[in-house]
Amino acid sequence: MLAALIAMNHWLEFRADDVAADYVGSVDPMATWLQIAPGGSGTGPTHPSDAARVKRQERRLGRRRILLDFEAAIAGSAVGPRERFLTCWRGLAAALAGMLKRPFERRKLVTTILLPLVILLWSANFAVWLSWWAALIPLVFVIGLVVVTWPFVCVLAPGWTLISPDRMSSLRVVARRSFPGAYELRCYSRWPMTVETKASADEVAWAVVALADQQGVTLLALSASDRLREYYIDKFGFEKASPEVCALLSPAKPRPYLVRQPRVASRAD
Repeated sequence: MLAALIAMNHWLEFRADDVAADYVGSVDPMATWLQIAPGGSGTGPTHPSDAARVKRQERRLGRRRILLDFEAAIAGSAVGPRERFLTCWRGLAAALAGMLKRPFERRKLVTTILLPLVILLWSANFAVWLSWWAALIPLVFVIGLVVVTWPFVCVLAPGWTLISPDRMSSLRVVARRSFPGAYELRCYSRWPMTVETKASADEVAWAVVALADQQGVTLLALSASDRLREYYIDKFGFEKASPEVCALLSPAKPRPYLVRQPRVASRAD
């Protein structure tokens, strides 16, 4: 009986959304209301989730034209699986180089301390029971597994990967369906880390920023590097997202996202 009542309540909630979306001819106002509703939208055991309500309307009415145009433009410039696979290795090398160069940044501090400690304890354990040479075997195996597995994981991850003309810099763009109309910039990296690759990485990022301004799309960013976060703010005009937005993007544990609203005029010459 309870299951039937819950199913009926979900159906009524969906039908109410249908009427509202049909009246305005778009899913956008409903999605916006779900984000700013005082005290939340009433999500609970008897109500469908906000994401399910938005996705239903997107299936019914189709996504916004500007979002489709933005995604089509990004997809047209994105690389295929083979180049994306190679780009993941370069991104991994850049991430490791950044950690070694600035290991004690606030958001890297825990990893910097724990990773060597775990490796040391693990190697010491094998050394006690076997020998130091034997301890290197599982360590080399794990490092090799990460180097081989990481690119495959990145290739299968959602989003589109863009690379610079010199093939040395990359950026991934991911649609955040829980935040309609927003796209997150990830894996902003370059290798080798030279002045030339820095300029090419900026060129890729500016192309996405300009397209976002043109299509009225909101951009998001989150980085483990404090220095890169400040670079996003100073260079590309991002701002620190409000606590409400951070909680929406990462409900389990709010993380310090950056947000960039679309602008009429993009990059200044």
